Amino acid sequence: MDCYLVAYDLKSLIRDICGRESQEDGSWCDLVEKAFRLSDKVMTEIQQNPNKGIMEQLETVAVNLWNFTVSLKTGRRLSLLSNAKLRHICLKIVEATVITTEDTMKIKRKIAMGLKTARAWLDTKDIPMAIKVLDLTDQFIKQLQKLVIEDINKLGASDSLEKEKLDVEQDLFKLLCYKAEASVAQSENSTALELIQIAKEMLIRFPQEGAFLSMLCYNFGVELYQKKKLEEAVSWLKESFEMGKHQTNLDARNQARTLRLLASVYLEMDQEDLLQKALNAVTLANNEYPHPSGLFLYLRILLKAKEPNSVINKAILDIMQQPGISPDVGINTALILSKNERHDLAVGLMKELLKKFEHSANIGDLLMSNFDILLAARDKQSLKEFVEFCIVENNTHRALEPAVKSRFHIEFWALAYTADEEKNYQEALDWYNYSLSLYSREESGDQNLARLHRNRATCYLNLGQMDKATEAVNEAKKLDPSSINTLFMLFKLALAGSNVEQAKDVLQNMCSEVAKLENTDKESEAQKLICQAAFMAYESHKESTASLALECLANCSSDLYQTLTALRCLIRLKLSQVDQDKSLSLEDIGILRDIRMAYNKLLQAQDIGGKMSQKQSEEASWFMRVAWNLALKCEKKPDLMKDLFILCSQYSGLCPDDEENTLMRKKTCLLMAAAACLQQARTEGMMGVIKQNFLEETIHLIHECKVINQQIKQEMDLDSSLDSRSRDKADILMLMYEFEACCKLEDPTVEEVIEVLLKIPNPDPKPFETIAALSLEPPSHHKNIAVRALKIAIRKHQQQPTVDYQRISALFHSLIQMALNSVSDNTKQEALGYYGEVVDLIDKKAQKDYPEIETQWLMVKAWNCGITFFSSGRYELAEKWCSTGMSLLKYLTPGMQSNYSERMTNTYADILDQMDKRKIKKSKKGLEE
Repeated sequence: MDCYLVAYDLKSLIRDICGRESQEDGSWCDLVEKAFRLSDKVMTEIQQNPNKGIMEQLETVAVNLWNFTVSLKTGRRLSLLSNAKLRHICLKIVEATVITTEDTMKIKRKIAMGLKTARAWLDTKDIPMAIKVLDLTDQFIKQLQKLVIEDINKLGASDSLEKEKLDVEQDLFKLLCYKAEASVAQSENSTALELIQIAKEMLIRFPQEGAFLSMLCYNFGVELYQKKKLEEAVSWLKESFEMGKHQTNLDARNQARTLRLLASVYLEMDQEDLLQKALNAVTLANNEYPHPSGLFLYLRILLKAKEPNSVINKAILDIMQQPGISPDVGINTALILSKNERHDLAVGLMKELLKKFEHSANIGDLLMSNFDILLAARDKQSLKEFVEFCIVENNTHRALEPAVKSRFHIEFWALAYTADEEKNYQEALDWYNYSLSLYSREESGDQNLARLHRNRATCYLNLGQMDKATEAVNEAKKLDPSSINTLFMLFKLALAGSNVEQAKDVLQNMCSEVAKLENTDKESEAQKLICQAAFMAYESHKESTASLALECLANCSSDLYQTLTALRCLIRLKLSQVDQDKSLSLEDIGILRDIRMAYNKLLQAQDIGGKMSQKQSEEASWFMRVAWNLALKCEKKPDLMKDLFILCSQYSGLCPDDEENTLMRKKTCLLMAAAACLQQARTEGMMGVIKQNFLEETIHLIHECKVINQQIKQEMDLDSSLDSRSRDKADILMLMYEFEACCKLEDPTVEEVIEVLLKIPNPDPKPFETIAALSLEPPSHHKNIAVRALKIAIRKHQQQPTVDYQRISALFHSLIQMALNSVSDNTKQEALGYYGEVVDLIDKKAQKDYPEIETQWLMVKAWNCGITFFSSGRYELAEKWCSTGMSLLKYLTPGMQSNYSERMTNTYADILDQMDKRKIKKSKKGLEE
């Protein structure tokens, strides 16, 4: 960017700045800011490409902008910052364009502009910018000084040259003052003192500036005092006073003001050795120019110095004898005495003030101040006497101002509250009664009056004065009948009088009122009262009333954690009632409803992503544990058990845990619910439709378990380290429940359960035994399934590392019994096959491990079957069965064999004989033919 472009842009910006009708809007300030930034580039561009014509144009523009700025400032249409920036722009342009070192008029103009620009930056508190301008102005002043000295040396002294020299020194004096101000602002106190010292030495030439310099030092002292730089403040204030002593144009009032501030600084420094200096300073101030603030400061210093009452009294007298003293000065004097624990003096002074200003418009302030002073003096008797005096005056002579009455009410209630906290209920009642005495008939509609009666009722209740408490709360009821607080007070009275039914009625009304306050500011306060009511009822051993309160709170509270806390307390309370009263059941106390309500509240509290906070998850865990433990205790109540386990499964999704554990927990809960549902279906005498509904619900729950199973399988596939044994056990149990339900529903797909069971790696024989038993359990009769299940169970038993022949014998027993119960020859043939398997098993594997009693049963059963066939003339079949029976005889102990051997041998011989005869007969018949 060259000189021409800078000049063009700058002139355009300044033209726009001066041409706008409205200033200090956003766009105008933006123009000023752009010109301000561009002005810093002027010097560089002109030095590189000097152009006289452009420089003259810019100088003219700068002068016009300066005049424009002055007019805006005069009209108070310019902010401090804009004023500083505009003046800075003009100064930078003039600095760049006016490069002469010979033209004194132009240098003077630069000095004037520099000083005013520096002043503008100081006013904005932008000290770095002010210092830059001051340093630049210092250069201008030195240039002018050099020219004036050269002219004097060249032309000799003259009045005009002396005046020019004096003007330069005047500018230098102002420059030193501004630099000192900047140094103080930057906490460079020693530099500022040096600059003021130089300026002070120049007062010989400018004696009229002494008062200004003194006031400047005073302002420095004030500024440092406000910044709590007390030692520096002292040095400036002392400098101000010393400088002002010799100034005829500085009156005594200003000097006294400096001394009073000096004394205040000494006092605030809080050093015992400085108290005398403070006293000297304020005494001198009071001698220079007596003023109430000086006398008051003198009293403060005396109190700080712990002077005796006689000295303090003299200071008080000096204050009070000031002409035209106002009540405020007297009040402040009494309060400072009270604050410094000169209570007797404070009380005495207030008596004088009350007498002196009894007809003043400030009488209310005096009364309240006297109250505060008596309260601080801890003179309760005098305080109460004064209060009673005020009440009498209010009610009989001169009514207190509303603001004063309001303040008295506040103070009385505060004292009553303190007394109540200290359990001094009579004292609290006294203060509430004082407050009541201040009310007039016209104020009977004041809502605070109802509150006041409630507070009085509380005091009477604590004092055991039930009749008066009732009377007070009835007054509150007249004034504010629907107030939840009034109802709460009635509840407390009913509870205290052991009137449980009345307490419940009032509590019901409270709950109704709370419902009306939904989504209002008073809702939270009302809910707290319900909480308190519940606690009070519980403490009074009125559990049913406490339960009612907690139920109300749970139903009406919009605060999640308050609701959950109420439900937890309610559940604990109800469970304790069940423990104490064995006639109560879980259904009677409605505990399921409470647990379900907590679940619904937590479900609503989930965020959009379905996530819950740690605290909410912990709450869910608590309710889930309660539901689980209660469910386990409901063995005789399967309907309740089912509902509780279903709730557990719902809660499991809200509890903190990893995905796989959550699914396992949910599946377990649903499985337990299915078991409970199945248990309901097993109930004797249940109607068919209802039983069918329970069985179908069982199937539905099992289906949900299967869905979860698929999710678990996906999780386990991702992590092969997870143990599947516990899952297999649960799966088998799930299949057993499904089989039983399907069996009783006569579901044609029931046999598919066996196929699923067989796919489980190394299944235990027990499930197949159960399936066999369930297949034949009325009303079901799936003989084929039972037979197949028994065969699989036998095979699985034989595949076990340790074979349980006791169980195998029982299974063969069932299998053979089932076959023999049939009249069909085919099933009899099947039974013979089973016998063959048993004999083979005993002979090759079991031997003596096979239970003898079962061997005996098999033998007898086979023998009897053979005898039946023998009796009916079916000798071939009889021989098969009897020979099978006899084959088992050898596996009995000798003692047992002796019981059967002879008889069986003889009978078996008869069977063979009959068989031979039949053969002969058949052969003869064949010959005859």
